[in-house]
Amino acid sequence: DCSFSQQPTQSSSITAKKFDVIKALFSLLGTGTVIDLFEVRDTTSSSPKSFHSSDSLISYLEAIDYSGGTALNQLSFPKVSSITGVTYRMHVLFTDGISSLSRSNLLPPDLSTGNTPPVHCFACPRTWDGVYDSELLKCIAVQTGGMFINLSRESNVQLVTQKLLTSSGM
Repeated sequence: DCSFSQQPTQSSSITAKKFDVIKALFSLLGTGTVIDLFEVRDTTSSSPKSFHSSDSLISYLEAIDYSGGTALNQLSFPKVSSITGVTYRMHVLFTDGISSLSRSNLLPPDLSTGNTPPVHCFACPRTWDGVYDSELLKCIAVQTGGMFINLSRESNVQLVTQKLLTSSGM
C-alpha cells in the first residue's frame, strides 16, 4: 500500500515492524530468495519489481513516493511471476485496508477464482487514528488460505513470520 498513511515517516513503529518482516522473510527463506513488489495506490503497478535482498527492498520502500490514495479493488494476486515465470508460493500484503479511491468492500476480482496463492494480510493501522479495515483483510486472508496479522499488536515479528511460512507449506 503506497498511500500516504503507509509512508515510513508517518508510522515509525509500524514501519520498523514491516521492515523486520521483510528481513525475516529473506533470512528464513534463505539464499536465492526473490521478492516481487507490487505497488498499490490509485492503480496497481502493472510491472512488479524484483528484489534479491532485504536491504535493496527496504531502501526502495524508503524512497518511493507515497501518494494520497489507494484503490484496493485494483489489487491482483497472480499465481505466476510475470518476471521470472515462477509460481508464487504466497503473497504478503501490508496495508491499512482503507480503499480511499474505490469501495473497500469490493474484493479483488481474482480472489473469486480459488486459484490464488495464500495472501497473508498485515494490518498496518493509520497512525493518526488507528483505523484499518480488519474485515476486508481477514476476508482476503481466509479466502486464500492466508493469515491475518495486526502488525501493531505483534511483538515477535520473527515468530509471526515463521508461522506465516509454515502455514504456506515452506
